Amino acid sequence: MELIQAERIVECFEAEMWSQPSDLDTFKEVLRAACSQSHVEPPNLKNENIRNIRDRLEELVSQWQDLKVGQTLSITWP
Repeated sequence: MELIQAERIVECFEAEMWSQPSDLDTFKEVLRAACSQSHVEPPNLKNENIRNIRDRLEELVSQWQDLKVGQTLSITWP
């Protein structure tokens, strides 16, 4: 169940990266709908968590876009 929830969260953030971030209530509603389609309960993401993830993704996308051909981006996972 948690793996499916994680996948739905990733899909929601991925969709935002292709367009524009929505307001927090809309993000949560889209996540609820995605989880419902997968027959799992939606995780309880706090607004602060969503904001932090969005900020981090923005940083990573910027770093990725600044790379020159042949350069790499390394991320340390806690």
